[in-house]
Amino acid sequence: MSLPSVLSIPPPSTVASLRPRTDLAPLLPELRKALEQQRSFRVEQIAELTEVVRHQTGVRAQVVLALRRGAVTALADIDTALRLMEVGEYGRCRVCATALPLSRLEVLPAATLCMECQRQHECAEV
Repeated sequence: MSLPSVLSIPPPSTVASLRPRTDLAPLLPELRKALEQQRSFRVEQIAELTEVVRHQTGVRAQVVLALRRGAVTALADIDTALRLMEVGEYGRCRVCATALPLSRLEVLPAATLCMECQRQHECAEV
């Protein structure tokens, strides 16, 4: 389940397309706010689930741990999106550097993959 690092060097053919997305500039404050709200929620959720799992056993503990793993993954995705904003690379696919559609970012501000790369990633996990 390894995605390319945010710091990985893209293939030469995509370097020119890595310029910051100026079309997102007016929306960045709103998208950042949404990400920060999601981040706060996930941090609280992880803390609560960590406490709950201490009092569970068997199948219930497994379910809570699975929920916690999902929350940790979501938090990592949010943190990655916030880091990409800081370095001016937010709104581009981390794999192919294609600009992510605004409609995707409005629904899922933590998205870092285009739909095609997301599908390939999901197929690789199966």
